[in-house]
Amino acid sequence: MKSTSQKFAHKSFALHILAELDTAFAPFIRLAR
Repeated sequence: MKSTSQKFAHKSFALHILAELDTAFAPFIRLAR
């Protein structure tokens, strides 16, 4: 039970970081396209 909750927390944290990076790099990604 503990390992699954840790996995979920890690996954949500990673998704949060990805969302932050997505918003940070959105202008560059638009320029690259």
